[in-house]
Amino acid sequence: MRGYVNALRHRIINLIRMPTNIIRTARLFLMVIREGRHPEDAAEVIGLRKALGLLTRNAGLLWRVASTTHEPAQQAEDSRNGRVCFVLGNGPSLDADIDEKSGFLGMGDTLCVNDFAKTDLYIKIQPKYYVFADPCWWVPTSPENIVSRRNHVYGEMLRKTSWPLTIYVPFAARSYFEPIFSRSHNIHLSFYNITSLDVEGILEYILYDLGLAMPKCQNVLVGALFLSLRLGYRKIILLGADHSWHETLALDDAGRVCMKNEHFYDKDSKLTPWTKDGTEENIWTMGELFHALAKMFEGYWQIEGYARYLGAEICNASSVTFIDAFRRKHIAELLGELAVDVQKK
Repeated sequence: MRGYVNALRHRIINLIRMPTNIIRTARLFLMVIREGRHPEDAAEVIGLRKALGLLTRNAGLLWRVASTTHEPAQQAEDSRNGRVCFVLGNGPSLDADIDEKSGFLGMGDTLCVNDFAKTDLYIKIQPKYYVFADPCWWVPTSPENIVSRRNHVYGEMLRKTSWPLTIYVPFAARSYFEPIFSRSHNIHLSFYNITSLDVEGILEYILYDLGLAMPKCQNVLVGALFLSLRLGYRKIILLGADHSWHETLALDDAGRVCMKNEHFYDKDSKLTPWTKDGTEENIWTMGELFHALAKMFEGYWQIEGYARYLGAEICNASSVTFIDAFRRKHIAELLGELAVDVQKK
């Protein structure tokens, strides 16, 4: 009986929302026609007949986007075209890569993710942006160890942040994050759509431009790079993106998939079961794990394609990395390029 009532309630809610979703879908149709551009030439506007054909073939997808996304809170800012953005992962290589020459991060804006606020580098670097993407950072039903971890991070952010900081979280996390950070004078919250698409080409880039969708965010760095592009940065440097978990994989005596979850701030990581949600009752199988990793690396290739479309450059300067989507550059090489750019200005 309860299942029938719940199903009926969902149907009523969907019927109530239908007029709004129809209007939003119609608006999205018009926006696609207006904003439609060829991905290889952003100056070339697609014709009306081609746009209508595009919309007809993808009507179902546009309905899903219109009914599940929010209007984006941030838009690209052209004033940042000449600025550099350093996107910092928490991989083990980050400590060595910036230890001796961390001052070079002052040559641009900095974005960090996840547990970075727990480290001494947080105050030293004073990042401009902070990104969360994984639901474990806000879902109320998360295991106790996950809740303890995130509460510690949020407490450190509130205690340490004495400079302007923008935190980006998905719209789904809005109600969780606003009560935590609403009283902070230095921290501002901004929200993004995390909807991913099963489409390629013109429509994909149009929806990215509108901030209504993004590449598969299997890892927070996918979201961080996407938001950097959305903010208008045209030179983005990635550091600390080791993504070398597969090198630490092992099976324990019970046949469970285990790994060493290493970060630059962890000095004594140990082999632990690789869980999906923080509970040892829900551990990845080897097949599931490699499938998820494949989707993650595919997301980086989607980001690279979007960066080329925008005329932006993403450089992977991580000394240890398995991300093959972006051009590799050594930090010393990048420092020389940045110094030349500063002199030109």
